[in-house]
Amino acid sequence: MGQAQNGAARVPPEMVAALDRGALVLTSSSRLARSLRRQYSLRKKQSGATQWPSPRILSWSGWLSDLWKLCLFQGLPGVPLLLNTFQERMLWNSAIRQSPEAAHLLQIDSTAAAAQQAWNLLHRYRIPVQRAAFQVSEDTAAFFEWSRVYKTQIKRLNALDAARLSDWIRDRFVQGALAAPSQLWLAGFEESTPQQEVLLKALEQAGCPIVESQFLDLPAQDTALHSYPDQTSEVYAAAAWAREKLERDPGCSVGIVTPNLTEVRAFAARALRELLDDAFHIPTGRPLGSLPIIHAALLVLETFLPRLERETVTGILLSPYLAAGEEERAARARLDATLRSYGGLHWPVQALADAAMRENAQGGIAREPESGVPSKVGGAVSALCACPNLVAAVERCEKVPDALPPSAWAHLFAQRLQNFGWLTGPLGNRRK
Repeated sequence: MGQAQNGAARVPPEMVAALDRGALVLTSSSRLARSLRRQYSLRKKQSGATQWPSPRILSWSGWLSDLWKLCLFQGLPGVPLLLNTFQERMLWNSAIRQSPEAAHLLQIDSTAAAAQQAWNLLHRYRIPVQRAAFQVSEDTAAFFEWSRVYKTQIKRLNALDAARLSDWIRDRFVQGALAAPSQLWLAGFEESTPQQEVLLKALEQAGCPIVESQFLDLPAQDTALHSYPDQTSEVYAAAAWAREKLERDPGCSVGIVTPNLTEVRAFAARALRELLDDAFHIPTGRPLGSLPIIHAALLVLETFLPRLERETVTGILLSPYLAAGEEERAARARLDATLRSYGGLHWPVQALADAAMRENAQGGIAREPESGVPSKVGGAVSALCACPNLVAAVERCEKVPDALPPSAWAHLFAQRLQNFGWLTGPLGNRRK
């Protein structure tokens, strides 16, 4: 844990003068850009100014995005579609699901997120994605094949992802399609990635002077490093330090930074409340989807997808927040065990409803050639028939059109949750 200094980052006078002349300031984060814009405005007010042009202070990623929009609005030929993070993730997800490895992956969405992150890092550090370099293990070889499919999909869409946006913008500067800024200041960059350095070099060659600013114009502060035997001691020490600072100067701002806030949030809040009462704020809340009762609702809504992952099926079968979760608990658990014994990582929703109508107590498991689901489910049908509420809910999962207005989706969501008896289970009733 570390501490934030009293007050925000202050804009040095040299940067203020440069901004007044039309210079561009790029920051390492959106938060720092907002802070510098606020401090610039305060300096203007203190100088007696009543109006002034908005300063050109942008985060690096925001600047790249703005330049892409500028190329689009100027009508430059061949401007590709810029994908957002979710769209990129869906393409990675699609590439992985088409691969042979998909049958052995339990969490394809998580794998897609990891592949997307790796792709971004490879481009930031300008590491070539070549087959020979990625044959050192099964994992890297699989990633290389996924990346080939991903690139093919992007090319077919005439699209551009965030990983290659910096290189695309650099080419526009080199070609003269974009004019370089009159002067560029960098603020908050501890180090530049090779990809950033290539773009900055292109700007310098285009005649743009670059200044690396030590923008934190703050009085010198004493720093100290302390070690603690465990996380509990560390959290309480940070809370005690904050209390001491506030007692000494009630008007100051104190910050506590932790790299794993999600993990320690509840415990840290308890420690701060003990020592500071309610005089603190933790900016990020607990994700709503992590609450069990909300998680159960999200699992039910996944039944709108054509295929359910193995863990989603288990979550629906064993959830105490759905109708008859208590009465059918034993039968649903047996059904879950039976389905697991069959293997398979994905189950079409409608196939489960069809299976419920094809009881064959002596039948083994034979998979349909296309769907890959059991055509004779044997003991699974016996167990499923012992879960009448579950059978009724699954059979009401009708296919819906791909395109619907938001109001129609809201109605369908509410109907699907009602069909599965969300909030009518043994625990759901207590938490209404």
